[in-house]
Amino acid sequence: MPDRVARLEEKVDQLTALVTQLAGELKHFREKAPEAEEPGLEPRVEPGNYYGLYAVLFDDWLRGNRRGVIKKFRSLGLEDLLKMAEAAALPVAEKSDKEALVKELREVFAAQETKVKAQQYAGLSCLLQTEWGYGNRSFVEGRLAELSVRQLRDLAAGNGIEVGKSVRRPGLIRAIEKYYEEHKTPVTEEAAAPRKYREPGDEALEYTHRVLFNEWNLGNCSYVYSQLENFDLNRLKRFIAVNKLPIEESGDRGRIIEELGKLYDKLKGEAKVDQYHGLHLLLATEWRNNNRPFVNRRLQEMDQTGLAEFAAVMGVAVGKRVGKEGLIKAIKSHLQTHAGG
Repeated sequence: MPDRVARLEEKVDQLTALVTQLAGELKHFREKAPEAEEPGLEPRVEPGNYYGLYAVLFDDWLRGNRRGVIKKFRSLGLEDLLKMAEAAALPVAEKSDKEALVKELREVFAAQETKVKAQQYAGLSCLLQTEWGYGNRSFVEGRLAELSVRQLRDLAAGNGIEVGKSVRRPGLIRAIEKYYEEHKTPVTEEAAAPRKYREPGDEALEYTHRVLFNEWNLGNCSYVYSQLENFDLNRLKRFIAVNKLPIEESGDRGRIIEELGKLYDKLKGEAKVDQYHGLHLLLATEWRNNNRPFVNRRLQEMDQTGLAEFAAVMGVAVGKRVGKEGLIKAIKSHLQTHAGG
């Protein structure tokens, strides 16, 4: 009996020590909690940086913190609001009434949010509309069913589909499908024809080529070389033939792998140029539409190396020692001259 009591007392002591430890840790976390909170808007923006203030506020707006943004609008003076609107080239007309200006800024932010969401869902909508045109309704319905009600509303807004606030999931999906049906592109007989039989091995080599080129683009050159080293000479030759790569046939396996590396490097450069041409077209279009905030955001998102490459592709003359802000200024000047607006 005494042994049993001793064991029970030992367990009680262990439990008491554990509870004391947990209580101490909980107190520690409670004391540290205020320091862990996300800092407010003030420390995140340098005084006088009105475009930075706009960028932070619009980012918070996109994250769903609308009340916080409106509260910040109301805490700022009329002059600060006007300077922010001017720095971000926001289309506001009010100049004297602060409350009216706050209301106008809310409408501008809401309109910009719609445009951002339209860009976010543009790729998905293009895919779904293409599949709908090919009669692949089950695929479209399956993808739409995976989206939340909010995402369906964003997708609809991005396509200019008007739906009431009370419309629920089935109604949203029907409205989107109706839009795809009304705007589907007729499928040509050639595109609608059944696919011809191909050797599964050839399709696998095409897929491998796409994967390797993607990895090379991401900078994983050693991975690409390691994969190519697993190919024997005959498979390398078949790989080149199936993908129609401009490499001369050779009996030297090492030389073929070396030439493939050079080819991927060349294709990477060409892909980057194409990408920058596409970005230039997008920015020029938005510049002509006076969507300066969008152009600013896209340029600010790029690092200095990317901006320098982009400027070179566009034919913008800049010095070698020009920093990021200087590159952005030169690109905007180029857009003003060549895109108009």
